[in-house]
Amino acid sequence: MAFQETNIEKIKKLIKNPKENYGKIFPFVKSKIIPYMRDICEFFGIERYSKPYPGHKLLEKYITKKNGFFVQCGGNDGYGFDPTYYLEKFKGWRGVIVEPLPISSLCQRNRKKSVVVQSACVGFDYPESTISFIDCNFMSFVKDSIENSSELIKLGEDSQNMVCREIIVPAKTVQSIIDEQTIISKGNTIDLFVADVEGYELQILQGLDFSKNSPSFFLLEIQNSERLQMISEFLLPHKYSLLGEIGEKDYLFMKE
Repeated sequence: MAFQETNIEKIKKLIKNPKENYGKIFPFVKSKIIPYMRDICEFFGIERYSKPYPGHKLLEKYITKKNGFFVQCGGNDGYGFDPTYYLEKFKGWRGVIVEPLPISSLCQRNRKKSVVVQSACVGFDYPESTISFIDCNFMSFVKDSIENSSELIKLGEDSQNMVCREIIVPAKTVQSIIDEQTIISKGNTIDLFVADVEGYELQILQGLDFSKNSPSFFLLEIQNSERLQMISEFLLPHKYSLLGEIGEKDYLFMKE
């Protein structure tokens, strides 16, 4: 397998000024090599590069089932920091990944056993068929859903060396997406529901019909204690209890 020409040219430019670009050369080359190494290792059943989620060790204490089903809102490329990647690759899991950004096409290539839907997830009371989204790669979010969003945009641009942009994406309830997918709707229990949506977790949960689907676990990225309290109170009548913080700002809830 060979690098694309554009990658070779980038490496050449970095090497021309090794002192100035020392801190950039290794991370860039590593980011291009690891996907190939991951494919090779996975072919031989080696898990080394297949646990990208920082909270993996804690999560696997609770998620022990094989051949499970998941629903995931916010998938990005389907690999980076992803809590369900390992489950799909090595534990026989399948699921539905909902990713609003155009990178969903890359997500589908990385997650061939699952269904990837390009959409944002909204509540039942959301009146439109589209929604404004700030595309900031791993730090993307629904426009106006976060206080001090300008600070998040700047952080996203500086840390990822990119320019964030506003785009319009399709908007659906997660329940309507689940209903459309036979991979889930044929009597299969949702074992894990993941949402990594930068402050839009409650609206997503408000688009799930708990009388139809009551996932065994929720893994939700929650930005602060106020939001954590709000979501805990929302889930309590549906008989979910908080197990604890699994990763940084990632909280696991279990069905009682």
